[in-house]
Order: sequence, then C-alpha cells, then structure tokens
Amino acid sequence: MNRSIVLWSLCTALGVPVPLVAQPGAGAPITAEQRAATAARRATLAARLGEGIAIIQATDRSQANLYEFMVPDTEHHDFVYLTGLDQPGAGDAVLVLNPRGATYREVLYTPGDVERVKLATGIAHVFPLTRFLEDLSSALTDYRNLRITQLRFKPVASDLSRGLGDTTKVLWFNY
Repeated sequence: MNRSIVLWSLCTALGVPVPLVAQPGAGAPITAEQRAATAARRATLAARLGEGIAIIQATDRSQANLYEFMVPDTEHHDFVYLTGLDQPGAGDAVLVLNPRGATYREVLYTPGDVERVKLATGIAHVFPLTRFLEDLSSALTDYRNLRITQLRFKPVASDLSRGLGDTTKVLWFNY
C-alpha cells in the first residue's frame, strides 16, 4: 500500500487536519513557513496519538516498488510531510513522536549533519541515526524498571520508555 495513503489514512482516522503548504522540492531549503507548518503537523499528530510513540521512517527514492515517489512534489510523503526534509541523504532518517515524554517529545535520527538538520527542521532533539536502534531497544524496557544510572546516562531512551508506558507498549509505524 502506498505510504502516503497510509499516513493520510492515519491522519484522517485520528482527525488530524492536513494543511496545504507546499513542500520544497528535493534539496530545496525549508522556509520558515514550511518549518512552522511541519511543526504544527507533528504537534497535531502527537496530540491525537493518545498513548505510545510514533516512528516515522524516511525512504530512499531508489528502493524498488515504492511508488510514492512517482508523484512529484507531493506533501503527503509521510516523513517529508512531518519534517520538510527531502534533501539527498535523508532517506534513512527516522522521526519519533513521543507525546507522553517529559523532554524528548520529538526526536529525529539522521544520517546527515545533525546541526544542519536541527536548523532546517526546527526540531531540537536531533541525533545520529546510529543511536536509533540503541535508544529504541533500551526504551522497550519498562520505565519503572529502569535504574537511576540508566535514567541519567540514557535520557532519550528513558523518556521514550516513559512515553511507551508501563504495561502495554503501543508503537505506531508508517510502514
């Protein structure tokens, strides 16, 4: 199924309005208006999630059978729609929305330059992609079972664990 349709369906099911602010083309800089629009989209989607965390993965354009990229300049590519990032090299990035988190409510993991991505997206918590699996793996531990040392030395994973909850772990994916 087309990922754009899946995200549109998820947004529609959760009652998320879909503002029509044009996204930049591949490699184009993100304007302040687009940054504000993507921030509003993330906030609205996070507010509608209820429990758990959402993991939105970017897709490399060269992957076979991903027909989403056959429609040029559409804003409904889920990752682009929520971050504005459509630059070359963003194909492996991961956005995590953690509405119940205390500090890390929006986390972006990128294979690109962390500081440039922070400036481009306005997302405060951007980390190298290599941290994603470690953070997610640690986050799947029950928050109440984390030791003080883990809370201090793994703040992102600890906050994601808080967002996942103590008993039922709810993960929303775009795939």
